Amino acid sequence: MAMVVIITVVTVAIMSIESVSPIRLSIVVLSFCIGLVMIWLSAIQALAYFPLASLPDDVAKSLADGEALTPMLASRAGRAYDQALSWLPHNGELLRTRGRLRLRDLNAETMDGAHRGAILSSASGYFKNAISEAPANPYSWALELNSQVELHAHSEHIFSLYRMSAYQGPIEASSLLTRLRVAVQFWPFLPNDIRELAARDIRQIWLTRALRRELINQYISASYVTRSDIRKIALVDAAAVTQFDRMVRRAVRGGK
Repeated sequence: MAMVVIITVVTVAIMSIESVSPIRLSIVVLSFCIGLVMIWLSAIQALAYFPLASLPDDVAKSLADGEALTPMLASRAGRAYDQALSWLPHNGELLRTRGRLRLRDLNAETMDGAHRGAILSSASGYFKNAISEAPANPYSWALELNSQVELHAHSEHIFSLYRMSAYQGPIEASSLLTRLRVAVQFWPFLPNDIRELAARDIRQIWLTRALRRELINQYISASYVTRSDIRKIALVDAAAVTQFDRMVRRAVRGGK
């Protein structure tokens, strides 16, 4: 696109040689400035994403699947995203990913409460900035929701974040699963409107085959009352009950 603008500038300039009117001269200058701006923006994008291109596929796979990263790789990925953010500090996707990488530091076996709180607060800062840059992204709200749960925030604040995640943007798997874990944890205390939103999420997760295993895992760890409600919400016929119970038995037996 930048090359097209530059070619246009040259063409206009050539056409303007014979008769340089103020209007034509203004068009030449404006087109040239636009071309320079586009080149500069493209260069910034390239400089920002260049450090990320050198990261192994294990980083993206780990973030997608929830798998652990080695401390060395996590540190390397963190530095790469810090470099990217130095060029694009307002990029919501980069901010979300940097916050998620920060949460991976919680996997350390020995960690006191103060250190854990500092990491969670740091990650929360990235998520809050991502929300500021793109408030319609439900996953940013869901990530901040999860952080505040881990930080033992007041329940009303947690419920407010849950609402924002549920109401923003399209329904997506990452946000659904994050809200599911929070809903199961707080189920007996959920306000009616949050419970309705959670019920919507549960139905959507059960209808999405790729997400059913996570629903089963949350079901197994839930209280009796919560399990009973999940069954009432998700299982609308005998076939669904049979399939659900089969998946529960397999999960309890370790997938056998």
